[in-house]
Amino acid sequence: MTARNFSFFSALFFLLFLPVSAVSADELLFKKLGVKALVAKPVPQISLPDIDNNKVDFSIWRGKLVLINFWATWCSPCLTEMPALNRLHERYSDQGFVVVAINTDSHEKKRIKTIIRKLKLTFPILLDVDGKISEHLKVSGMPASYLVNSEGQLVAYIEGARDWDGKVAHSFVEKFLPVE
Repeated sequence: MTARNFSFFSALFFLLFLPVSAVSADELLFKKLGVKALVAKPVPQISLPDIDNNKVDFSIWRGKLVLINFWATWCSPCLTEMPALNRLHERYSDQGFVVVAINTDSHEKKRIKTIIRKLKLTFPILLDVDGKISEHLKVSGMPASYLVNSEGQLVAYIEGARDWDGKVAHSFVEKFLPVE
């Protein structure tokens, strides 16, 4: 076999046995964090009460990167990840990032207030009193999170608890931070 034939067969081998499409860095990042990329679509109009019954319109965070985290007081993984979510919120809040937690068992206001105080949570907590937002976004388990880009579009879905303190989570947030 000549060198020329060897090169041809080597190239053919690599074309046949390597994946047809290379995996992008973004896809690897999403896979490492267990994130499902979504076809970007506008976030639904959300106006929910906070723990003190003040109506909060989601549009106040337009232009920011928002991680919407659905949780419940009975959900152990939700409570476990909340301190890390709070650290993530505090780390990137001055760069246009906010965590917004939406509680799905809002009848537990006293318990929610105790959790906020005990965990020293600083991010906004809204109450999905009638469950319409959870239903509209098809939240089926807890915790569940959606990432909303600075244009107000849902771009990613994360089911289950995550290590929000890790490098992968930080890289994920940094990738989507609004450009100033």
